[in-house]
Amino acid sequence: IDIKDPEEVFLYILECLRLDPPVGGGHNVAQEPFTVKMLGKDRTFPAGTPILIPINLSSINENVFGDTTFEWDHKRPNLKEYSTHFQCVGKNHHGRICPGANIVVRMATEVIQRIGEARRQ
Repeated sequence: IDIKDPEEVFLYILECLRLDPPVGGGHNVAQEPFTVKMLGKDRTFPAGTPILIPINLSSINENVFGDTTFEWDHKRPNLKEYSTHFQCVGKNHHGRICPGANIVVRMATEVIQRIGEARRQ
């Protein structure tokens, strides 16, 4: 990768996170009863039910990332738009985003750039 290009380093970071996410899920609490189909039957859960949201599965969705979902490609289509690593989808969120997302991305970008440059000398 071109470690002098912050955008390319950012895409590199997103691809690392996509294939090996540090957080596998988020959670919420149902505000009202809801029904889902499980094992062919409708199951109803009351308000107050804790819900696990397995965001790690969205990172390997072949409908989004295509036939190369399990292959490394930091320049793949949809990578930025469908990144779910900071409790959002791309830049879209519903009032909750990882509070450290911006600093993590800036810090990781700088670390990769500095280490990469040192290794290449």
